[in-house]
Amino acid sequence: MLPPLQFLQGARNYLSNAAAQVTYDAVADDQEEEIESMLATVDIDNKQEESSGTYLRPQAVASKKHKLDAEMMSKNLKTASQNVIVGNTLSEYKRCYISYSLY
Repeated sequence: MLPPLQFLQGARNYLSNAAAQVTYDAVADDQEEEIESMLATVDIDNKQEESSGTYLRPQAVASKKHKLDAEMMSKNLKTASQNVIVGNTLSEYKRCYISYSLY
């Protein structure tokens, strides 16, 4: 289903206004910058292939999987979050919950 012609006319006005605000030189400069960026990316990829991995360090691969110990994970979580929730935070949560439940 095609949109009504009045919407297309509005789009045409927006596009013509935008085209009037952008100069050809600005578009050409942006295009040159994008081409330079793409060439730099290709250059990095080529140097990586040529240097056998010494140009960019390959991502480290884990040698073995670690066993997950629920008790140790719980202990680590408690230690990491020890000072995250303090008394004022708990009282604020309680106040918000009471306010919400009364609403």
